[in-house]
Amino acid sequence: MKQYEQQPSIDDLEEAIKLLREILQIVPPQDQNRSNVLSNAVLAIKRRYDRLGSMEDMEESISLGRESVKLCPLGHPRRSSSFHNLALALGSRYEQLGSKEDLEEIISLLRESLKIAPTPHPSRSIIVTNLAFSLINRYSEQGSIEDLTEAIYFGQESLRLHPPGHPLRSWSLKCLAITHQIWHYRLGVVDDLENAISFHREAMELMPLKHMYRSSDLYNLANALRIRYSKQKNIHDLEKSILFYRESLNLRPAGHPGRSLYLHNLAISLLFHFEYERMWDDFTEAFQLFEQAACDATSFVQHRLSSAIFWINSARVINDESIKHACKTALHLLHRSLISRGHVEAQQSYLATTQSATSLACESASTIIPTGDLETAVELLEQGRAILWSKANVYKDPLQELRQANEGIELADRLESLNIQLEKIVLQSQ
Repeated sequence: MKQYEQQPSIDDLEEAIKLLREILQIVPPQDQNRSNVLSNAVLAIKRRYDRLGSMEDMEESISLGRESVKLCPLGHPRRSSSFHNLALALGSRYEQLGSKEDLEEIISLLRESLKIAPTPHPSRSIIVTNLAFSLINRYSEQGSIEDLTEAIYFGQESLRLHPPGHPLRSWSLKCLAITHQIWHYRLGVVDDLENAISFHREAMELMPLKHMYRSSDLYNLANALRIRYSKQKNIHDLEKSILFYRESLNLRPAGHPGRSLYLHNLAISLLFHFEYERMWDDFTEAFQLFEQAACDATSFVQHRLSSAIFWINSARVINDESIKHACKTALHLLHRSLISRGHVEAQQSYLATTQSATSLACESASTIIPTGDLETAVELLEQGRAILWSKANVYKDPLQELRQANEGIELADRLESLNIQLEKIVLQSQ
């Protein structure tokens, strides 16, 4: 694993995972060294997920993480690291499904891990960093200023614990960059945006050129530069954002669940560039990118849905024949997005708070009517009505109750994993 950390070769990572699995086959369940092997396996498999986006890797890392936690009762020397590693594994699923239950468990695990790792514990710095990111995620969902304030506090501690030259300093910088960016959204203070850009740039410069995490640093910097362009209209910022989006895509391989979002935001920047320069090639490429992002079967469904809506709007502008396919894709993804929210309360909340969700069928039909294809327009309306009614009727997802039962968490995780894999097969066959 050390060789993989220094030189990110997928072959090194595959070899490490193979060896760890072989060791787990040999080490008995109650052996005092098994928890350490499990923790290393969790991290290795999660890193492969980060790179390749395999759902099987995501679920395996969670399963192994839970086993590791069980083997580390109060007073165990590896209890803090086992809690932290499980939180990291759950973080991958949270990014995929957006489950509030996963996020709450992540924050709880990280707080517990932090209690056992007071200063100057060697693991405290990375735990603090990940807790700050998790609080940022909860702030983004719930808007609690307490979460944002606490995230800033932990982000500043993280930076103090990662001085210049520390290999994890880029993560602390990224965390502070995001918090400054959020403050800019809230208050509109220019200095917050400038600080965010400065932190993003420094984080990117610290990450090696071919490192898998450099992609997200390039993406974050591109986002911040586009925000500044929207305020100051400096074309240099916009062109830099386009360049960084392209570079980030080169490091985000096909098949990764986050690729659709990167395609989408490159397309948005190209639309801005089209508005500024009036170059039709920019619009054409943006249109093609929205279509690619919407149809990327391995990407997050919610990201694909956003791209499908932009695809519809772009196809309407140029009167492209793909508009019918775009409308059908968007409604299909709306259905998938609802299913991914698991239980009925989360689905109803999504419908109530997402404007495009409730109006998508009507807008799709109104887009098709001018083409004269009334049959497709009616079909879209019926499809939308069926989706909304199926989610409005009362039903209960048993996974929520199962997770609350004794020993039910692992079974619920396995059932959810099977559901995700089956849905993925269905998506790829359509």
